[in-house]
Amino acid sequence: MKCIGPSLITECRDWQYLTPDGTCQPSCPEGTYPEGTGSVGRRCEICGADCVKCSKGNVCQKCRNGKFLTPDFWCEAACPDGTFKNGTGAVGKTCDPCPENMAACIRPTYATECKNSKYLTPRATCEDACPHGYFPKGDGEVGRHCPQCHDDCYSCSTSSLCTECDNGKFLSPNMWCDDTCPDGYFRNGTATVGNNCPMCPKHASKCMNATHIIECKDAR
Repeated sequence: MKCIGPSLITECRDWQYLTPDGTCQPSCPEGTYPEGTGSVGRRCEICGADCVKCSKGNVCQKCRNGKFLTPDFWCEAACPDGTFKNGTGAVGKTCDPCPENMAACIRPTYATECKNSKYLTPRATCEDACPHGYFPKGDGEVGRHCPQCHDDCYSCSTSSLCTECDNGKFLSPNMWCDDTCPDGYFRNGTATVGNNCPMCPKHASKCMNATHIIECKDAR
C-alpha cells in the first residue's frame, strides 16, 4: 500500500481496490467500476454522469436522475428510434427495444410506425395488410399506414374510391356507397356487404334487373 501520510492512500495491494474516498476495499462501491488486473494498483473509477451503476470500461448498467439507459449503455433524457421508455422512477429507467416490425412504439403493444413493409393499423399493430374499412398507403420499407375509407365503405383503393360497400349500401358507378342506384343502373344484392349497381340493358333508363325494364330512353 502506498500513502501520503497516515490517512491518504494512493495505491492498494493484495488485490484490493483504491476507492474514490481513499480506502482499500475488496470490491468497488456502487457508482464506480473496477480498473486494473494485478495484485497491486487496482482502483475504482467513477461511473459517467447520470450513471449509478456501471461495469468495467465505464459501461453503464443503471441510470439515475430520471435518465434512460439506452441499448448502447448511455444515460439519455429520451430513447432512440426503435425503443420505448420503460420505468417511471428516478433510478433504473431503460430504453427497451420495440417488437419485430415496429420502427417506433410507445409500448410493446402500441406501434406508432412500422418497418419491413408492414402497415400500421388502427389498432396500432404492424400487419401485412390493412383491415376492412381502411386502405394501404405508402410503398417504402418504413412508414406504411392504413388511412380510413369513407363512411359505409367496406374496402377502398383511396379515401374517396370505394371498391365494396358495407351496411347494406350499394356501390354506385362513381365508386361511392349510396342507399340506392342512379337511373340507368339497378340494385344488385341484399346482403350487408357487397351490394352493387350493374348497368341496365341498352336503351333502358330504369330497370329492376338485367331482364326487367321499367322505362326506356331515346323514345323507344
